[in-house]
Amino acid sequence: MSKSLIHHEHIRVLVWAGQQARFGGPLRWGHHDLQGEIVEQQVGAENAAGVGAMLVAQNEAVFDERHDWDDEHEPYEHTDPERQEWSAVEILKAIDHYLYHSLDDEASDTITAVDAAMYCHALRLGIVTADPRWDPATLTADLLMALPEYEAAPLEISPGATPAAGAPTKTRARKRALLSVQDTPTRRATVARQRTRTGRPGGPVPWMMSGMDGVWVWDPGKGLVRLDDPFGDGRNCREWLLSPDGRHVRYVASPRGMERVPTERRCLDLVSGEVAVEPDFPAKTQVHHGGPGLQARVHYTQLETYHATAAVTLERDGEIRELEPQFAVTLGLNYTGSPIQFSPDRRWAAMAFRSRSNPFSQLDVVDLSGKPFSGLSHYGLELRGSGSFSPSGIKLLVERTQQGRHLEQDMCVCDTLQQDTRPITVLPEHRTQAIEYLGWLDDTRLLAYVREKRRVSVLAVDPRSGEQEEIVNFGMPMNSGNFHGIWMAPGVVQADPATLQGGSA
Repeated sequence: MSKSLIHHEHIRVLVWAGQQARFGGPLRWGHHDLQGEIVEQQVGAENAAGVGAMLVAQNEAVFDERHDWDDEHEPYEHTDPERQEWSAVEILKAIDHYLYHSLDDEASDTITAVDAAMYCHALRLGIVTADPRWDPATLTADLLMALPEYEAAPLEISPGATPAAGAPTKTRARKRALLSVQDTPTRRATVARQRTRTGRPGGPVPWMMSGMDGVWVWDPGKGLVRLDDPFGDGRNCREWLLSPDGRHVRYVASPRGMERVPTERRCLDLVSGEVAVEPDFPAKTQVHHGGPGLQARVHYTQLETYHATAAVTLERDGEIRELEPQFAVTLGLNYTGSPIQFSPDRRWAAMAFRSRSNPFSQLDVVDLSGKPFSGLSHYGLELRGSGSFSPSGIKLLVERTQQGRHLEQDMCVCDTLQQDTRPITVLPEHRTQAIEYLGWLDDTRLLAYVREKRRVSVLAVDPRSGEQEEIVNFGMPMNSGNFHGIWMAPGVVQADPATLQGGSA
């Protein structure tokens, strides 16, 4: 069973609920101490911060044990929750989510010794007892989960999540009530490491990292920031793409379980937090963005049983041109970036197409300044990275597939003007590295990263000599097995490589 860290806003809501009369509060509960004696407690304004810290510490301890985690977590800061219109059913779902991620799978025999578990069980009993709709003796988990209100409630409560109990109201001003020394839970001593914040970055970001446990962006000069905006309504989010200007993240939001809501393609403004829903998704037309004034539309039309025509329309600053249709099943498979990319000088567009049962893709490089458009085709090449074009627009980061005794693949630099493709040099001491190339840092160096256990080293690599220079090194904010990948924003990185530097550890 996977364990995740619970958002601190979720914790604040649980502590707030325990103090509400309509939920049976002020809540009283007890747990067994190490000597087997019962310790009784009651939650109130004077100890709410300590109760919140206790709930956070229990969740973090289980997460650390499950993922063999030894980095620091974000310190808990207790305040009033952003919203206080949460219904009984929504609180009950919040309790279920917390317990799922905060209890050991084998903890049933010692559950009365877990302070956080007994708090949650007492809160659940208080809610059910205080509500005339239910009988504590007959209300089962299956009956509760079958309620439409339970299905509609957010799975995790994060900032911006809206209660279904009433219309959204103006966010209440938070009262800062920092943990005192005596309320601070005991933590294991750790080496100072890069802190991970939650919220939004202060401006455009040079790269983004995703995994099963969430999405993080690199805030220049400060370090990792975990995004909470995409998850405010409890939807499943996937297919992340960072815009070339580092300001927007596009992703697909889909329902959980049996929710009757549509799957959407969304665009998140990293700075303002505004989320826009892109129309007509899913559809046969794909839209790929290349920055302001640049986009490509790919429309698939089925012609025969085994082939489909991919009609591509390129737009630059309002000028729209259509390319000759391509017989292809799909666009190329670029796992680390968009399958259609535009050069930083806005002159070139590159895209690859694949046909059924053919391991060799066709990479087309189109000159957008020509009238009509002119272009070059490269057989057996595939775009790689999210900054495939060098700043000059002449070089491309590609993967080449060749036929020998077996199919052979290698990472290469393609000079589009000289029709030359050369493998990236790898020095003998780097042969065993699991290196991933993100794109061009400048016209002579590539941006790459190497993972070693839970450490990530971001590198500048000379593709001709193989020489490497480390830019920054940090600890992963997730279990290695939950890591998906890193995407760069070439417009940010190439304009100012200093944005790759982090804050102090």
